[in-house]
Formats: sequence, structure tokens, C-alpha cells
Amino acid sequence: MELEFWVNWAIFAIGMLVIEVLTPGLFYFALIAGAAAIASLLAYLGTNHTLVWVAFFALATLFLLLARPMLMKLLKGEDRPSNIDEIVNQRGVVVSAISPHKPGTVKVKGETWSARSVDAIEANSEVVVEKAEGTFLQVKKV
Repeated sequence: MELEFWVNWAIFAIGMLVIEVLTPGLFYFALIAGAAAIASLLAYLGTNHTLVWVAFFALATLFLLLARPMLMKLLKGEDRPSNIDEIVNQRGVVVSAISPHKPGTVKVKGETWSARSVDAIEANSEVVVEKAEGTFLQVKKV
């Protein structure tokens, strides 16, 4: 028993959607499924087989080249600095003394961090965060 041409396209579209669900975040297979669904509709309406194939490849290419970048941009959301990046240039207070060869601790925005400095800085001194390096803050005395 041979399935009708449009049913084959519908099965292919569903298969692409299943693969998309199993590989989240890519959107390649969902877009191909969309092109296959339109091809299935065209085939159901009695469009010539060759035109259905041409439409599928044209739509799949169009979706992948144009729609995917727009979808990825929409789903990405806004770029936001991480917590550690947000404290650069913020002021803090030294909790335990810092020397050039021995890290100390500082309190910045209510959080305690390990800190380094090229200069010796006593406890209770005010500092500014120059940069974040891993779990350490590089600070200098204000």
C-alpha cells in the first residue's frame, strides 16, 4: 500500500518536530518541519510533485537563512553582565588587611569577597574594585 504524497510530507514534518524536541535550542529541525508542513499542504491541494519539492527546498532555505537568526535573537534575550562584572568600579570596605603577597577580604554591595592589591591596605579602608579575576577582586585604595 502506497501512502499519498501529502501524507509522506506530513510524516516527515512530524518526524522533524520529534527530532527538534530531542535536540533543544537548535531550531533547525523545527524550521525544516515548517517547510515540510507547507509542502504537505501544497501536495494535499494537488500541486505538481516537482513544484512541491521546489517549494520545500526554497522554504527550508529561506527559513534557515532568514527566520532562524531572527528567532535566535528573540530567544536570546538581553545581554546582562554577571554578578561579578556588576561590581567592577564599585566601592567597598576592607574586612581583613590586604598585602601585595597575601590576599585579604573586602565587602562590596553587601557581599564578602577575596581581594588582592598591589599595595598594602589596612582593614576598614575604603577601596574601589578595578577588576574581577576568577573568585578574587583586584582593588585599590580610594
